[in-house]
Amino acid sequence: MFRLRWVLGWFALTPVEAVVLVAVSAGVIWQAFPRYREWTFRQLVAEETGDVTQLNYALSGEPGLFVRCPERLDDCPDGSTTETCSLFSALSHEFRVAAAWRKENGDYLGPAGGRYRYLPGECRLAPVGKESQ
Repeated sequence: MFRLRWVLGWFALTPVEAVVLVAVSAGVIWQAFPRYREWTFRQLVAEETGDVTQLNYALSGEPGLFVRCPERLDDCPDGSTTETCSLFSALSHEFRVAAAWRKENGDYLGPAGGRYRYLPGECRLAPVGKESQ
């Protein structure tokens, strides 16, 4: 009788080695998952910040991009998303945001959870929160 380890050499794991390998792999994945979630959240924040900057730049008066200080940014009903309705269509039909935005109670919700409100008097999209009230 040939022993499997003798036939396969170092390629065959003993049960103890297999358990150690699984435990180490699980530990690496367990440590990496929160960092991955944090990294993806930072990416969403960066996209949201970039979209708001781009929107406010377009609202600042760049000629040809939009009708100056529209009363509202779109005619989309509450519950709309960038996939179901053309959010921010008052700026231009070609204007597109990079991330998935949503409209809720007249406010715009960014992909990272930020809530923004269009202020037609100031002609800008401003964050809604305790510090801005």
